Amino acid sequence: MLIRKIEDRCDACMLCVRECVSSVWREMNGLPMVYSPGQCNLCGHCIAVCPKSAIEHTGMDQHQVRKIQKGLFQSGEYAQLVYSRRSIRQYKDKDIPKDLLNNIIDLARYSPTASNSQNVAYTVITDKELLEKISSALFGFGERVYGWMHTGWGKTILRVFRRTDFVKTLNK
Repeated sequence: MLIRKIEDRCDACMLCVRECVSSVWREMNGLPMVYSPGQCNLCGHCIAVCPKSAIEHTGMDQHQVRKIQKGLFQSGEYAQLVYSRRSIRQYKDKDIPKDLLNNIIDLARYSPTASNSQNVAYTVITDKELLEKISSALFGFGERVYGWMHTGWGKTILRVFRRTDFVKTLNK
């Protein structure tokens, strides 16, 4: 993996040094230098913050690291989006187009993950019968556990747990 500063573009702003939590970039003699490329966690921050595009990193897909396009929307628009967000409780009984699902999943893969590992997987279930079976199994199990906790044995076990540090740990 090659990480290097493109000398004729770098203006020594030190943003790469300040952003690098892995200490790949360090200040040496007043200049940003690649100090320990083997410690890179592939977060892409150094590339993203460099105002001069002066960093080459062969371990990163350069198409994933994009500059923020300022002015796409204003803070009031974002506030409106956040304030008006609601949970959906009444779902429509109609299929979601496959291309829309694929677009949503494609966008979701750009969500932040630790060290840009992107080790997230999605399982999309469109078969309504299968979804009903899974839902029944999950909620049925929860109902059985809830019911069991109100029996003699369940109450006894709850009393034992309440006397231990286990419950205190869960409540922290």
